[in-house]
Amino acid sequence: MKRNRTLQLRPFATRGFTLIELMLALGLAAVIIGIAAPNMRTFILNNRIGSAANELLRSVQTARSEASKRQKNVVICMTSSLTSPACATSGYVGWIVFEDSGTINWDYDTGEPLLESHTFQSTVKILADNGKRVSYAGTGFRTPNGGSTAQTNATGFVVCDSRGIKDVSGGTTGLSLARGIYVSPTGRSRITREVTNTTSMQGVTQLYANTGGTC
Repeated sequence: MKRNRTLQLRPFATRGFTLIELMLALGLAAVIIGIAAPNMRTFILNNRIGSAANELLRSVQTARSEASKRQKNVVICMTSSLTSPACATSGYVGWIVFEDSGTINWDYDTGEPLLESHTFQSTVKILADNGKRVSYAGTGFRTPNGGSTAQTNATGFVVCDSRGIKDVSGGTTGLSLARGIYVSPTGRSRITREVTNTTSMQGVTQLYANTGGTC
């Protein structure tokens, strides 16, 4: 005759953190956060500058391509209001791209096609030289300065923040924290991070000096 045996299982003992272990874990977490937080802030600031510069460059290139496609003058300019867009020379909150098809004055007039409008983060600052705008003719080249408009094309923009345009390596010939956008006499544009450049494309330092502004 078989006898049934009941197996008695010992329950596993539950064990939590001791006070010392908890304090060690919290201390380690505080050290990691202390190291990571400044680096994360720098990453965010750099990303905001890079994003704004890339977006502005695309708008400059869009203005040029739309001028060729439409066979009309197309202007990109800085603006102090996106709700009532108009070209501005200070207090920028963004920029606009429009077809200058009404009165050819390099300014946005009521009824003219507004092609693009952009804003940027409050920590970012954008500086521009000369007339703070670029006008493209239907040829794809910059519209000649002066004439009946008495306007002057911008040859460069600088995108920066309160950290300025200093060299990330601590020198004077490396890469800048800021971004410069150079617009050549033919209308081509590109981004530079070089602090100085003595070739055909100006560096950030030269572009920054031309704006007469401060980050």
